[in-house]
Amino acid sequence: MTWNPFKKQEEAQVPVEEATKKAAPNEKKGRPTPKMKQAQAAGIRPLVPVDRKASAKAAKARLREKENAEYEAMQKGDINHMPKAERLPWRIYIRDYVDARFNLGEWFIPVAFAILIASMLVTSLVQNQWVSIIMMLCMYGYLIAVIIDVWLMWRKLKA
Repeated sequence: MTWNPFKKQEEAQVPVEEATKKAAPNEKKGRPTPKMKQAQAAGIRPLVPVDRKASAKAAKARLREKENAEYEAMQKGDINHMPKAERLPWRIYIRDYVDARFNLGEWFIPVAFAILIASMLVTSLVQNQWVSIIMMLCMYGYLIAVIIDVWLMWRKLKA
């Protein structure tokens, strides 16, 4: 039996913890509201920062640093530092499968560009439309071959 990343697995039932009981609105809290000094001593910070612009810049810098680290991990193949979505076992399996095989689609743009350049040269030099038509048919044939290659690869992955 082979491992199929697309089959659904039975998820184990996780016991749901009881939510903490909240006091009803008409009940008293049984203690006085803390003073400002007490709140500061407890380390309670306001929701809104004092300097919003500086806070936004710092948050943006942290996000950029995190994204750069994830991008570098993706380039190097370091699974431990990739985004969580890329660490899933079925994503790793698909990525390894696609990278391990030869794909016709990898060469589509260079081949199509070469055929277009050759078609323009042949059309301007030879003045024969049939050669240009044959070259365009070759390009469309290669496109169809790429589509079939991707379809076959996807079928093998899903099997």
